[in-house]
Amino acid sequence: MKILNVYTDGSDKNKQHKGNNRLGIGGLVVDNGKMIDNFSMKISPEYLELTYKTTDCSNPTMEMLAVLISLHKFKNLFRKYDKIIFHADYIGVGHWVFTKDWKTKQPYIAQIKDDILEE
Repeated sequence: MKILNVYTDGSDKNKQHKGNNRLGIGGLVVDNGKMIDNFSMKISPEYLELTYKTTDCSNPTMEMLAVLISLHKFKNLFRKYDKIIFHADYIGVGHWVFTKDWKTKQPYIAQIKDDILEE
């Protein structure tokens, strides 16, 4: 069985650095201990407004977007593997998306979750 590990992270520096609006996400793919692909990118507040109709961004929002964008960016790699394991440092990602035992309170988090499940 071929197993692929995907590590994701998101960051929201909006509240800590007022006026800076530093939002970012990243992900990397590891196969048998070797990194085979990665990405990092800034997320603009305008993207959040246009796509998810919110400017109320939090670290969980960025963590969820990191998973979503990783699914999109790495999907060609996934076909070669039997099992994909996602690793996120925010526990809510697993509870909202995979086990579904947490309810989403914010509509934009619910939309990102739905987008992940559709990807």
